[in-house]
Amino acid sequence: MSTQEAHKPTSAWLELAHELRQPLDAIQSLAYYLELTSKDEAQKTHLRQIQSLVLKANHILNQMHEIGKTGRL
Repeated sequence: MSTQEAHKPTSAWLELAHELRQPLDAIQSLAYYLELTSKDEAQKTHLRQIQSLVLKANHILNQMHEIGKTGRL
């Protein structure tokens, strides 16, 4: 197996983590700004839950990214 073939799964793994992180960041930002402008407490609670879940998903993606960088796939 060539070096290029060996790194192919790793680069795909890193690319996947990056591609998922971008829309999650947009969701988190939008939820934050909606929370700031909302007057409804129930809506604010839901928006905070969205932000919390996005942070958890980003944590998982960061772990994926670290695993991908080490090449341990």
